[in-house]
Amino acid sequence: MSFNGEAIIEQITPNLLRITGLSLDPQTSGTVGLHDSAADPDIRLPATLRIPPLSFEGEPVSLAARIMISINPVSGAPGPFTNLPPSIEKTGENTESFLATITNTKTDLPTQTLEIYVEIVVRPRPTRVGPIVGPIITINDLDASVED
Repeated sequence: MSFNGEAIIEQITPNLLRITGLSLDPQTSGTVGLHDSAADPDIRLPATLRIPPLSFEGEPVSLAARIMISINPVSGAPGPFTNLPPSIEKTGENTESFLATITNTKTDLPTQTLEIYVEIVVRPRPTRVGPIVGPIITINDLDASVED
């Protein structure tokens, strides 16, 4: 395994995991895969992580677009961080081939301990299209009025 430490995987919701206890040496990568991954990842996520199909406007959404990975560097000591968060590359078209490669691109410094969140998008996020239409409601000292 290219990660340093021992992965502690905490399932927060059916679609959200938190991974802690890991760091990366300079210019090294670690991999994260799903429970049925054929890619032999460094970290294999549990089968309890729900990955339902998703479509938007009638078209299927790719697996890489539905799996959101964010990384927070954490430090046990106060003071400035000495490194930027690592980069993330997602590959694969299905649960067996999906792989997230997390790379420390620094040549001279290891990462801080990493806090990695893996979230599965289960529905399209709402977007606002067009102006807000309707009456404007104002409240003044317990006197409510409606303006057209």
